[in-house]
Amino acid sequence: MVALALAATLLGCSDGGGGSRDSGQADGGSAPAALPANFDLAADSPQPFLLGLIGAGQESIAYGTIDLAFEFVGPRDDPLSEPRPGQSASASFQAVSGKQIDPATPGPKAVSPSTARGVYATEPLSFPDAGYWNVSTQLSLEEEPVTVTAVFEVLEDHKVSAVGTPAPRTENPLAGDDAVPPAAIDSRARDDEPIPDPELHEISVADALAAGRPFVVVVSTPTYCTSLFCGPITDTVGDLSERYADRMEFVHLEVWADYEGQDLNPAAAEWIQQEDGEGNEPWTFVVDAMGVITHRFDNFANEDVLERAIEDTLAA
Repeated sequence: MVALALAATLLGCSDGGGGSRDSGQADGGSAPAALPANFDLAADSPQPFLLGLIGAGQESIAYGTIDLAFEFVGPRDDPLSEPRPGQSASASFQAVSGKQIDPATPGPKAVSPSTARGVYATEPLSFPDAGYWNVSTQLSLEEEPVTVTAVFEVLEDHKVSAVGTPAPRTENPLAGDDAVPPAAIDSRARDDEPIPDPELHEISVADALAAGRPFVVVVSTPTYCTSLFCGPITDTVGDLSERYADRMEFVHLEVWADYEGQDLNPAAAEWIQQEDGEGNEPWTFVVDAMGVITHRFDNFANEDVLERAIEDTLAA
């Protein structure tokens, strides 16, 4: 339970199950923990692998690069007698948007989460087999070197719309829609507060598709997210919309129609709800003028990552 709570607090927020699970070696603060941060990994589908690292005192482990080693543990119902060695990869620290850090700062090292918060991300990796995998890395902090490990699941197929698939033709409600409470359009619009980032609530996904415009969709709940990822990602998409408004559209889909009743917004559900009715957030998708998803980011994406995806999509 400690690792799960840390994952929710420091890595991302969830309103249900996902494609990965953490098994960091934390036991109430006596050792560092490794926490896989992807929601939806699938076999033979390359995407960056995300790993959060938590210090023994719940510090954020940040900066520099780390080396990751992977082992295949086996299918859910038929584990191997011995794990099978897989690939290795380097992962670089990526800070959450809004945190100004010096990328030349040596690391990894333990710091306050208020100083640096983020994940270590690899270049896109492909896992050849569905089932459970181990990931491990060796850390040299103030004490002797320690190896931290975690287990995560790779699915047979993605549960959420993947790169190369058509974007859902979502008829999301817009700011000013009298039939929808403002907080169901953006959870920050509570207590008579106006809907923030109006540029993210001016066009529906369906209308952007009909117009043949590329667009970005961020599915998040800035008010109710249990981490500090959702708000910064939503704010970053708003900032990018100001720079790219003449070339593409930007849309925010609020996760909750009614948070207290745990009612998922139908518009958000089209993008993130899985067959079992569960879902995770935040998610960010980049879609080209043909209506095809070109990039998707589960849980984490900062401004640099999103801007590269936008430029890549516009240049194609």
